[in-house]
Amino acid sequence: MLFNDLVAMWLSTVAAVTLKPSGYKSYSAICTNHLLPSYGDMPIETITAADVQAYVADKVESGLSPRTVSNTVQVLRRLMAYAADTGLIESNPLTAVAMPRQEPSASRLRYLTPDQLRQAIDAAPKAWAVLLATACMVGLRRGEQLSLLASDLNFENRTISVSKTIRNGVVSSPKTPWSIGVVPMPESLVPLLQERISKLPDPNGLVFCRSDGSPLPDSLPNRILKKALDTAGLPQVSWHEFGRHSWVVAHLQAGTDIPTLQRLGRWKTADVLLSTYAHVLPASGGDAVRRLDELMAQQQPQGRPQRV
Repeated sequence: MLFNDLVAMWLSTVAAVTLKPSGYKSYSAICTNHLLPSYGDMPIETITAADVQAYVADKVESGLSPRTVSNTVQVLRRLMAYAADTGLIESNPLTAVAMPRQEPSASRLRYLTPDQLRQAIDAAPKAWAVLLATACMVGLRRGEQLSLLASDLNFENRTISVSKTIRNGVVSSPKTPWSIGVVPMPESLVPLLQERISKLPDPNGLVFCRSDGSPLPDSLPNRILKKALDTAGLPQVSWHEFGRHSWVVAHLQAGTDIPTLQRLGRWKTADVLLSTYAHVLPASGGDAVRRLDELMAQQQPQGRPQRV
């Protein structure tokens, strides 16, 4: 069997029924853009670990990011594992392929300070200021925020229900089961959201939508943010960095403890939180040390009396 036939079979019989629409689109794009040009006409039994290791080195040398190369090889591994499981080849030859080194995520992490966030919100068009404010004050992922319905907002209890996500106009379950939850609605956000709800074409529809109530394009929040940052003279950051990253860092610098932040951010464990934002923690730790130092200083220890 040729590799392009394997891809077609796997996408139609496995990926189509096991992946979310967004995941299927991503896997299909990786196959089309990266794997098929290199392996499409090759018989699958001739693909070796040495071939793929050379592919990894060539792609990194050509300037493709290590993360993209790793994602591509992961898809290739999954395809070859399927071929082995279904008896098309004897075994998956790619288990020993080494992935390119990636820089720690913390070194790439960018965020804005609370003052910069306020400047960006003020610089946004009035109709979209609430979009930016919700992102950095609640810390939702973009798809979670764009899928919010008016019924997800409980103004009486000051809470927001998170139970779904949206990508390319398709609503699906969130990133993980632990992403589902109810999060607090900041008091200062209440009037902004209430005004937004009052102007919706469908009072029960999407909170953030087009004028006809249909879903926003995935790229629109990024365009709104870019223009606001340019207007305010602030450094460019991605939507995720503006919203979720900046929200986490602000919490840590305000002294929010890790278990509370884990619950608010809806992570399964604190591992991702600690590894991604480890570079922020020393500053928070320093504050804790200073508070302990101040507390101990208030006790004015006298020490033991010296014997004469």
